[in-house]
Amino acid sequence: MKKRIFCLLLVLVFVLTSFVACGSDAEKEDKAETGETAGTETGEATENEYAEIEECVDDLAENVTYDGETFTYIGFGYDFPTEEAITGELYNDASYQRELALEDKFGIDFVYETTEHGDVTTEMVERDVMAGSASYDLVKGYMLVTGQALMSKGCLMDVSNFQTLDLSADWWMDSLEETYAINDKLYFLTGSIVGNHFLDSACMVFSKQVAENYGITGIYDIVDAGDWTIDKMIEVASVIPTNTDGSGTWRYGMAPSRHVGSDLLFASGLSITQRDENGDIFIPEALPKELSDFADRMSAFLGDDTQNCCMRDTRSGRENCEEKYGYDSIDAMFEDDKILFMFTSAELVTNLRTLDVEFGVIPEPKKDETQADYISYGDGAGWCVYVPKVVRDVEFVDTVTEAMAALSDEYIKPAYLDKMLKGRSTDDVESRKYIDMVFNARVNDLLDVYGGGNRSDHGELVDLIDMSIENDSSGLASGYIPIAKITNRGIRSLMKQIDRDE
Repeated sequence: MKKRIFCLLLVLVFVLTSFVACGSDAEKEDKAETGETAGTETGEATENEYAEIEECVDDLAENVTYDGETFTYIGFGYDFPTEEAITGELYNDASYQRELALEDKFGIDFVYETTEHGDVTTEMVERDVMAGSASYDLVKGYMLVTGQALMSKGCLMDVSNFQTLDLSADWWMDSLEETYAINDKLYFLTGSIVGNHFLDSACMVFSKQVAENYGITGIYDIVDAGDWTIDKMIEVASVIPTNTDGSGTWRYGMAPSRHVGSDLLFASGLSITQRDENGDIFIPEALPKELSDFADRMSAFLGDDTQNCCMRDTRSGRENCEEKYGYDSIDAMFEDDKILFMFTSAELVTNLRTLDVEFGVIPEPKKDETQADYISYGDGAGWCVYVPKVVRDVEFVDTVTEAMAALSDEYIKPAYLDKMLKGRSTDDVESRKYIDMVFNARVNDLLDVYGGGNRSDHGELVDLIDMSIENDSSGLASGYIPIAKITNRGIRSLMKQIDRDE
């Protein structure tokens, strides 16, 4: 009862900072094309919009009684509160408020069971499923570890037949079923319900001071017109004078970040995993020409350390960065007006807000003018939620999971916007608009499930693509073929497991 009363008080004082919509797919597409955000002209949510989410959740709770039931969510990450109290830390408080709202709506006891890392989550859920204990209702983890491992052991439930989940709603990732369906089954869910869905969204930032110094204008206009392409990015970056020595006067048009190669690949509408005529997933075992051409094109630019901060130096540690550039980090160079563009992620944007630098956030570029929409790839190996194969009540899990996803748009998404806008005025229309554009363009790829060859954060195939695009594409073909074969063996093994589950 105390929690429910406290929930009502929190709703009165919670700062509403984002937008929500229970709109149609057509409405989503219109917003993506125009770059508009829902709500007021400042991009802030209105009380009516949050009222729509409350109405959606109320409708879910109207005809069910779950009083006294416990819903247990296991995993780890930013949207698991560090303690069940309001602490002033945005992620903690947003998660806690979501918990209280769910308890108030459904009369349940919502429990977060936090683990140390993905392997622990996987082991606990596997043991529980094998024992038939049904201790957990929902699981969070990144797919290359938790998702792949649990699916390969037959421990995940196909949610494609759930009656309450509305995967066309704004709180789920667009094209979720088209991306993640395997043999007409769906084991992975992502969107607002997973905080990493926002933090891991790939994007770019540009220094407003450096742009002013070199007479570069209209970057936002280029993005708004849909003309922000790789060629345009290179054209703008090339305005910065070429560096020829290490005398301490280094200036750069571009600073790549970790995994910028694969981020750019997916932002260009290219995909590694493909489907055959039966809809089955596979990795081409001969290097696709479009991948080879893309790697050659981008490595010629990104690997040129007279134009770009060299990835070999920035990845290999602070000492190398200091020796070559005179700075202990790329962020420090950006703060000192030495870099125009940086590839980054929403999470790292929050770090940049602590620096003394004015910058804008924009999506990564399209491949060319024929690409219809901007795409923001998730640089986090596909964080998702999963339903264990054994649960006490499928309808209960179905309903609460949908409500949890909807309420995440009300509580979780604004927390991430607040972090990204730290130090910005609440009417900073510019920042909100383009951050929303990045969030709305978020996609994933089934490569997150299969990886290839190991269980690192992204897998050997992504690592190979990154290094080939960022530095030198000459070894792509020889490295690609054996990894593709290993990956396909893993895919076939998973397909067999799915067939056994039927």
